Amino acid sequence: GKTLRIEAPEASEKNIYVQSCKVNGKIWNHSWIDHSTIKNGPTIRFEMGPAPSTWGQNDSSLVDGVDFFERAK
Repeated sequence: GKTLRIEAPEASEKNIYVQSCKVNGKIWNHSWIDHSTIKNGPTIRFEMGPAPSTWGQNDSSLVDGVDFFERAK
């Protein structure tokens, strides 16, 4: 009965890169979103732009580009 809302108002053919992300208005720096975060129907808002950014590159949950879910397998 929950609704997940995903917004990216600036997305276009030109603006294909994530610049930042917020989940329920709070800054989200992970390059992934797990089930426990989305199960209650949050609003996820992506700010998009025309060039790559550093968003998600400093995610401490990633090791050598592999997230903790993959390491657990």
